[in-house]
Amino acid sequence: IPSTVSVIESSAFSRCSRLKRVVIPEGVTDFNSHAFSRCVSLESIALPHSLKNLLNDVFAGCTSLKEVSIPDNTISSVWPGLFNGCSQLENLVIPEGVTQINYNAFTGCTALKKVQIPKTMTRIDDTAFSAPQNLTIYGYTGSYAESFARSKGAAIVYLDTPSQSLKPADGQYYIVLDRGEYRLLEFVMLPADTTDTITLSYSDPYIARTDGFELYGVCLLYTSDAADE
Repeated sequence: IPSTVSVIESSAFSRCSRLKRVVIPEGVTDFNSHAFSRCVSLESIALPHSLKNLLNDVFAGCTSLKEVSIPDNTISSVWPGLFNGCSQLENLVIPEGVTQINYNAFTGCTALKKVQIPKTMTRIDDTAFSAPQNLTIYGYTGSYAESFARSKGAAIVYLDTPSQSLKPADGQYYIVLDRGEYRLLEFVMLPADTTDTITLSYSDPYIARTDGFELYGVCLLYTSDAADE
């Protein structure tokens, strides 16, 4: 496709059954509906950074499509039926900047296993994926990707630093309450924008050395004892 082209019109290459690979030049901004639909031999496509719109069913029925590369901060929405019936597509990275995935966008993508969802995502239609419970969702802590995965029963892999607890060496650090009780302190490392609930666990009273020990943080503490709140 020459560099003078800015728009791939509707159904421009639809049903080109022997087309295997396409080089899209920078400068192309729009793919109108069904532009490459039912190109059953198309195996891969890389889209340019100039991209602005991928309309409905652009790659619908591309049953050999295995690789798609969409640059970040190009499109803002995955239109209906965009990859409908792409039965060989296994892995997919939704680019940053996308806020919604519309209905039937990935229905019939029976081989799809891994989907990376950006922080910018705010909505995924209930019919966007045929079997979301079979997917592994890659996303960020506290993001829409996390809530989507949980609501659909899908596995999730966190792309940021996961929450983790680190026990102090020899279990020697404790918090001393005013009433003279000692509570074991557990260090917690969390992402800066975490929405996790942070709790304090404790054990039997024990006096520990705290020379030079300083604690920085913001804590909201819940316990079964109202006096400890």
